[in-house]
Amino acid sequence: MKCVKGFTLIEVLLAAIILFTSLAIIADIFKGSTLLANKASETARMYQVHPTAISAIKSQLKDKVKVTKAADANGQIIIFGVEYNWQAQRVVFNSPPPDSISGAEYPNVYGIYDVTVEAKLGEKIQDFTFKAATW
Repeated sequence: MKCVKGFTLIEVLLAAIILFTSLAIIADIFKGSTLLANKASETARMYQVHPTAISAIKSQLKDKVKVTKAADANGQIIIFGVEYNWQAQRVVFNSPPPDSISGAEYPNVYGIYDVTVEAKLGEKIQDFTFKAATW
């Protein structure tokens, strides 16, 4: 009897099916992890820019209400590709304490505002609020 060496066609096909199935699963996992990494990077980018944007918004708010003493203000700012639309409403408007020596009272100059911000980077939108003081 002859000794036959090698693989049959069925064995080769089964091995190919197993190989290509495992490659497809690995490619799908890689694609998903790349997508999640991009989302995490975009979110981290927004969070890193927020402190700079808050400082810029506070500066804009002070400039807008300095002269007019307006109760409401709004604006827009773009920092590092992130677009910030903000609206502020005054919740407190006080004067400094009376002078203890002369008893003189001063006009209202200190305001506290609730600021609502919408940050937009591409299709990702994030809302947050903070308080800002002006004088």
